[in-house]
Amino acid sequence: MADGSPLTLRGALQVFHAYEPAAVAELDGLLGGVILHRSLPSPEGLWGWADPRTGAARILRDCLGRAAARLSGVRGFARLQLAAAVHTVAAASALVDALPRFEDHAVPRELDQSDVALFLEVYDTELPLPHGVPGFDRSGAVREWLRRVGELYSSRGLEFDVVDLYAKKCLTLAAVAPDFLAWSGSGTVTEPGRPQAALSRVEEMLRLMTAQAPEPAGGQPMAMRRANRDFLDQPIVSSDNDRYPEAMVFPTIQAGYVEPSYRLSVAGNATRPADDSWWAETPRLDDIDLMLTRYFASYSSHRQPLLVLGHPGAGKSMLTKILAARLPESSYTVVRVPLRRVTAGARLHQQIQEALDLSTHGRVEWHRLAAESAGTVRVVLLDGLDELLQASPVDRSAFLNEVMEFQRAEAAQDQPVMVVVTSRTIVADRFDIPPGTLIVKLEEFGDEQVARWLAAWQRANATGRLRMLSAEAALVRPELARQPLLLLMLAIYWADPDTPEPTAELSLATLYGLLLRSFAIREVRKGSPVAVRGDHLDRAAADHLHRLSVAAIGMFNRGRQDITEQELGEDLAALRAGGEERGRLPEEAGQRVLAEFFFVHAAEARTRVGRDGGLRRCYEFLHATFGEYLIAAYLKEVLIRIGDAAFGGRFEPRAPEDDLLFALLSHQVLAIRSPILEFAGELLGALPAADRENVTRTLRALIDGSQRRSDAGRHPLYRPTSESPVRRLATYSANLVLLRLALAGQEGLPVETLCEEQPEPLEWWRSTVTLWRAVLDAGSRQALLGTIAFDDGRIHLRPAEVGFPPEFADIQYARLTGDRATEQQLRLGAAVQGRLVYYIEGDDWTEMMVSWLTAATVLGHRHDPVYVLAKPPPGTPEPAITAVVDLVSAALRQQSWCWSAEFLRDLLQWVDETVGLVALTSTAVATAVYHHPELLQNVPALREAELYRSPAATTLLTAMALEAGRPDPWLTELCESLADEPEASAEAVAVSLVRRWRPPTQNLDRTAPHLIISLSPGPAPPHGSTTGAR
Repeated sequence: MADGSPLTLRGALQVFHAYEPAAVAELDGLLGGVILHRSLPSPEGLWGWADPRTGAARILRDCLGRAAARLSGVRGFARLQLAAAVHTVAAASALVDALPRFEDHAVPRELDQSDVALFLEVYDTELPLPHGVPGFDRSGAVREWLRRVGELYSSRGLEFDVVDLYAKKCLTLAAVAPDFLAWSGSGTVTEPGRPQAALSRVEEMLRLMTAQAPEPAGGQPMAMRRANRDFLDQPIVSSDNDRYPEAMVFPTIQAGYVEPSYRLSVAGNATRPADDSWWAETPRLDDIDLMLTRYFASYSSHRQPLLVLGHPGAGKSMLTKILAARLPESSYTVVRVPLRRVTAGARLHQQIQEALDLSTHGRVEWHRLAAESAGTVRVVLLDGLDELLQASPVDRSAFLNEVMEFQRAEAAQDQPVMVVVTSRTIVADRFDIPPGTLIVKLEEFGDEQVARWLAAWQRANATGRLRMLSAEAALVRPELARQPLLLLMLAIYWADPDTPEPTAELSLATLYGLLLRSFAIREVRKGSPVAVRGDHLDRAAADHLHRLSVAAIGMFNRGRQDITEQELGEDLAALRAGGEERGRLPEEAGQRVLAEFFFVHAAEARTRVGRDGGLRRCYEFLHATFGEYLIAAYLKEVLIRIGDAAFGGRFEPRAPEDDLLFALLSHQVLAIRSPILEFAGELLGALPAADRENVTRTLRALIDGSQRRSDAGRHPLYRPTSESPVRRLATYSANLVLLRLALAGQEGLPVETLCEEQPEPLEWWRSTVTLWRAVLDAGSRQALLGTIAFDDGRIHLRPAEVGFPPEFADIQYARLTGDRATEQQLRLGAAVQGRLVYYIEGDDWTEMMVSWLTAATVLGHRHDPVYVLAKPPPGTPEPAITAVVDLVSAALRQQSWCWSAEFLRDLLQWVDETVGLVALTSTAVATAVYHHPELLQNVPALREAELYRSPAATTLLTAMALEAGRPDPWLTELCESLADEPEASAEAVAVSLVRRWRPPTQNLDRTAPHLIISLSPGPAPPHGSTTGAR
């Protein structure tokens, strides 16, 4: 690797030196040794480009052309370095080509301080490379560099325009370098409109970039390539003729994978990656293969990870598997790490080694792989950060920062590595995302993608012996059809002509019940030597589903999405799920439950057995929603049985016996997996009236006694976790409340109804929430805060789980306990002390606006405030809106000098669209315009003369006109009309103020805090007076 970064001009020319040593050495001599010898700033290094005698510009152009032509013969990280250097030199070449030539006598012989700054700006500023986002310099950083350097040169008499030349050079390079074609976003190297199979275009484009490079050697990298490539030819489901109809054929992953749509963002202060409503404001894109090509072809990708988000079933894991198979082995060595399979608390390099042991049976070692793959780019795919966070015994919220440090350390050893990390969207606020991180959110299928997937299904089953699912029929249930795995399940269900067709009227929970029952019946029939019908079939199918439910809740209670045969067998015995398990080994009992179902994945997992550890088979649901439905259905059945025993008989009601329920619900908070509560609400809400009433009474009684409950010890061997008794009580009480609220529906319950037996319901509620806060882990606490709301005396479940940064936890607890006074204090304190604005849809708009506007007005920050410009909800009282607008006026008067024109533009446009600019004081409007005259162009509504009808506003505008060498004609005309107002001589006041604040030889500094910050709206001061200025 070169000494410097190829993103700087000095580093880029050092990279060129490896390919063009003579030319770069000559250029280095002409520029005073600035490239190869790290010399101090000198006139030659700065002005040699403009001296026609040196020929430096010609040498640079020639080097650029030859280096671009060499790209196809270089592979691995060396190629990424060279491509980055070509991009940097292209920008510098645009600058040099546009730079006018000095005459011999005009070349400066000495450098002043500003020239030294220019020297460092030219040679040592990093120019960002296209990085996943299409188009050159989307951030504007390169153009800003060209503009800044151009201005510095212009200050020495060289005026020129260079910005457009940069884009032209990059597009010219796109004709010879596929990297630049991919980065441009203007075309592809494959036939337009041709259907792409499983990210094949990623492989084609990356192979084309290294078409003339030699193939890498074998060894351990070859073992990894064999492990990865085999995946594409596997069927999307492991076929089993005994399990499915004889005529059913599953397409291969290569033929059946449909590339998802996505949304793209770069992490920053304003990003809210866990918020679907925020993502909805970004464009939906359909070229994920091109985006990934741009990412893996970028030198910058070894510095920060790519974060891939998506809801369950969006295809995150499948994407990583296909990437591992598609990245061409000539340039990339890929290791896929399923984070659920490795030790959650281990260091990243240890987790990578564990994944290598699992996928290659110990044949590959990370340090040897790194050494033997030095000629390729190493790529690590970390799948399932959300599961790592849940399973880790230590806080891993800084995991992405650990990844960046890992990348930095590997690059320092000349072994750079790219990293892709996947996670569920809903937990993206529970870990730190470093600024600048590229974030991709996978979207559910659109109609066209559903049709494409079904077309592949129909091609594989072209015999016509199955009932084929059409796109129109599938989209009757879009909740299933728009998620790839659930669409597969629906297609298999539909293929059986004996099953009823799903309709739009069925609830999602009912539909899941039908689908899972159909698969259970198929398994019963397959496993029985004789025909099974009627009640026997129903009971056998119910037994299958019951056992699956035990597995599902066992995974959930362990905080994982998998379970080993050993663990499942022990759970079945401890819960007495069926007599058949007695006398059987735990592994055998577990295997009988899950081995047959297609939506259950079996894999070899690392478990701690013996001194050296070992491998055991473990199981997971291919889609988390299967397990979530099974848990909800299991809890419904348990509640029905408890309620019927306690309140449904002919005898007097008795205390509910909840030993089994306590065993199941005292380990993990259900809010961690919100679909469980959604399914539970649907299933409990659909119960017959008598069962519903019994369940309601049961939950009411259990909630009332939850804090006093003791474990009767009837299921002592059910120990998925080893939690303390206090934490188990807190978890159990939280889950009882969640189920009661799920049963109540969207309206929720008054706090008095939730705990009818308590003499002080609100105090009981507050003590219960305090218990949760005191003993539950951070993930459980945050999930509860995002799931339960307390509004106007009613407690209810939020329509969808809301993600909150940890900084807002105190505010959320105050809200959840109904402590409005504390909430308001914390909200304002967060805005003032932490520059944090708390706001969610449906929140108190006035309080939110007042919090950040107060902080913005009081604090004299020399930067824009943190803000939320939300429209007032319908029904907001006029006095509240007026109070907010008055705060905006005060903030404009006091802080316009230190805020950017962009923020003021957004703020003024928001006011104009909400109530009209006339609602602001004229002084406030004029102060903003005075400090940022460009607002008159950016906000046309500011050109209304009526906005400035006050002496103070007139004064400011006249002073602004006097300072301008060539004032806007509209401004001149406005000032003349305002100067004729009978109540003030604005020009005289302005001249007096200008003379006071500015000596005649100095320019008036609009950014100085002592400048006219605000003027009172009272009568005009006498001529020559400064009365009224604060």
